[in-house]
Amino acid sequence: MRISASGSQVIAKADALSCYALGEGKLGWIERNGREWTVLLAESDGSNPRSLYKNTAEPMGIAIAQGRIYWLNRVPALARDSGLFPSLSPTLEVVSMSLSGGKPNSVALLYESEDGEMLGLHGNVLAIATYRRTLPGSFCLYRVPLGEAFPVRVAGERGLSRSLLTRDGDLYWTAPSKEVAGPPTAITLRRLDANGRAETLSDWLPLSGELYETTEGVLYGDRSIGGSLYPAGRSDQFPEPLAVPVGYTAVAAGEGLMLLAPAKADSAQFTFYEMSLP
Repeated sequence: MRISASGSQVIAKADALSCYALGEGKLGWIERNGREWTVLLAESDGSNPRSLYKNTAEPMGIAIAQGRIYWLNRVPALARDSGLFPSLSPTLEVVSMSLSGGKPNSVALLYESEDGEMLGLHGNVLAIATYRRTLPGSFCLYRVPLGEAFPVRVAGERGLSRSLLTRDGDLYWTAPSKEVAGPPTAITLRRLDANGRAETLSDWLPLSGELYETTEGVLYGDRSIGGSLYPAGRSDQFPEPLAVPVGYTAVAAGEGLMLLAPAKADSAQFTFYEMSLP
């Protein structure tokens, strides 16, 4: 769906829609109909869609940058019961294609056997998040310098973290808080800048959330009931949410705006509101 002040618009319908990305005036997404998965590209408003790639195996993640579209394909194991040998196990292949069409090109292989997400491209380096979903799960961040032989693993966490690549090339991700004993009941926000310096930012954040880049900095959006937006702060200060009008809940943020919804919504007619970030 696409929503604006003039109303809502259906962009695509399918049996499954796994992800989408905007960039360079284009909109890309991955959909499934029946057993077949397709990578599609259209104008930013969803017009003139065309198929770029089809397969019965699910492609993952999408990023659009520098005249190309990127996604991930699963590559089957080279040997059955490969055990502890990553080079023989299933891998994730980083694939790219020109926005004008052509054949997909293999960019790199990640020794990850399950899921991945393209975070974007900064300079000549792709940022990719990967997930292993066996409990309690694990999360890794990779930087993939284009034209070089090997990806670089730059971070890893227990559990399934959320992550973000900013315009400045900084990587943000969430991690279980080390201040909590036993099962995680809070998370912390971490950052790795473009020069490779890592630091811990806000701590004691709610468990369920998403990261947003805005003109006021990176925000963490709590997705639980009564959702709030938290600015990236310091680990020695308890996080304080941004103020929102009484009777509304924060849904998302971007640029200089936050997206709000009524705290008690009418299920028959749901309305979103915009408000400037403080």
